Amino acid sequence: MERLLVERVAACWLQVQDADIRAAQATNASFRQADYNQRRMDAAHKRYLSALKTLALVRKFAGPALQINLARKQINVVNAAPTA
Repeated sequence: MERLLVERVAACWLQVQDADIRAAQATNASFRQADYNQRRMDAAHKRYLSALKTLALVRKFAGPALQINLARKQINVVNAAPTA
């Protein structure tokens, strides 16, 4: 699930960059075109922030994954919070 969310964040980031570049390149845009570009930028940015927030929540609430190897008497913790 986390991988899908990371991919979503990356896709949304690309949409934000594309909207920003297209708006910047529209030098002689009419008011209507400029308004469309601004709304497109705002919507892409909103989706990006939403994807980031969802990823942060999933990472926050995901507990550490345990891997127990009985033969070698090992316990490995994956995604553990760093200890300071």
